[in-house]
Amino acid sequence: MYPFEERLHYGQYVTARLTRRTPVYDWYAFPHSFSRELVHELLDEFGVDSNSIVFDPFVGAGTTLLACRERGIPAFGIDQLPFAVFTSNVKICNYDPDDLQHTLDRFTPSASSPHVFGSVPIIDRAFSSEVRKRVAAIHSWTQSLREKQARFFLLALLYILESVSQTAKSGGWLRFVENEVDPDSVEELFKARARKMIDDIRGLDMPHNRGLWYAMPGDARCKSSSHRRAQYVISSPPYLNRHDYTRVFALEMALHFVKTNRELISLRTNALRSHVEAKSQTKLTHNGYQAPERLKTLATKIESESKERDKKRIPSMVRGYFEDIYMTLASLYERIGRGGKIAFVLGNVRFSGMMIPVDEIVAEIGEQAGFETDKIVVARYRGNSAQQMARFGRDPSRESIIVWHKVS
Repeated sequence: MYPFEERLHYGQYVTARLTRRTPVYDWYAFPHSFSRELVHELLDEFGVDSNSIVFDPFVGAGTTLLACRERGIPAFGIDQLPFAVFTSNVKICNYDPDDLQHTLDRFTPSASSPHVFGSVPIIDRAFSSEVRKRVAAIHSWTQSLREKQARFFLLALLYILESVSQTAKSGGWLRFVENEVDPDSVEELFKARARKMIDDIRGLDMPHNRGLWYAMPGDARCKSSSHRRAQYVISSPPYLNRHDYTRVFALEMALHFVKTNRELISLRTNALRSHVEAKSQTKLTHNGYQAPERLKTLATKIESESKERDKKRIPSMVRGYFEDIYMTLASLYERIGRGGKIAFVLGNVRFSGMMIPVDEIVAEIGEQAGFETDKIVVARYRGNSAQQMARFGRDPSRESIIVWHKVS
């Protein structure tokens, strides 16, 4: 049994609620992201200072990097999703607000093909033809700018895509909705968003980014090809909740980061196995991993209780998820120095009525990888998916922060 510690005031720190109200952080917030307040709490608890380096192997929208930059603590991160790497780097870049405002004042949409979205099928239903033309014209204008400005204004455009589409982000999916969009509003929404971001910069007081904060593409499960090491890790791996970010961010990905559905599917199948469409990767090795006995028992029970179509998919996902987490932690063991600390934010989940104590199983897997578990901090108790609660009733799940340290 691992040492549990309740800090229920952390409950507001392990959601995106505060992030969506904080300048710069709110330039784009990912679902299930944690807040800067949590990062600051952990930095203080670990005693991290500017002589240390923090690493985030699932960088998401860059919260860890930006929070470390506020403290002057070097930090870097990786992510498999190109949109995540892009968003993180836009947030931690230095800008001249007057220069950005001058550029925005000269904004003139450029003639462009509406096929800038490529061949991802969802686009045909997501936008009217006229809205697509307006979005494509703004995209073309952003790409005519200097690189730093192009990225800044592109993020503003990416932010408004959902609001001018026939879609809405819903859990791990992008669902279709009825949304009357005036094509003439697209440019105004874009400019309003860009002005808001420029105003945020005017209120910033951060150290200059001298290459001390950055994100780059990478798979957390792979042994690092980079020689840069770190003393601390603050991160949140994808939850075992079937949420697929290549679907959630399909519009953003299709506009700038992929051109074909095949590219999008490749990202989906190569992702960490937190959803059923991610597949086992033969190129990855998991030497030393032994599935915990509790996991074996739960996976077998889920298999026997699942609906017919899920009898193989869900147990396979569950087993694969923890195997991938082991590979992630084994990779981190090689990167983290002696005495280093890791904090993972994760939530427990229920399938076929079976509660999976993700936090406890991951803590055990961390010890397989060579770390020692300090504690499991319970941040809040939350409900399960609507489907699970409808069938099996409400059974609160822990959302926790697992903390390990490296002994040698």
